[in-house]
Amino acid sequence: ANNRVHADLLSLVGDVDEDTGSAIIDPVPVHNDIASRVSTTRETVARVMNDLARRGIVEKKGTALIIKDVHRLQDMVEEVRGE
Repeated sequence: ANNRVHADLLSLVGDVDEDTGSAIIDPVPVHNDIASRVSTTRETVARVMNDLARRGIVEKKGTALIIKDVHRLQDMVEEVRGE
């Protein structure tokens, strides 16, 4: 489930700031919406998002979700997929 949430977040990313490797998703995706897209529970999405925040990969700022390290998130998804 973690990987599906990570991949879903990546699908919402528009432009990546090449200088910082970050991107902004605005508005913040609703946990219920992510959960229904990736066939998991809202609680699982909340746990995954909290884990990403603790690791410094995402940060909620106002109405936006900042993906602080898009490349690291991509690497996490590729690792699980075996790419």
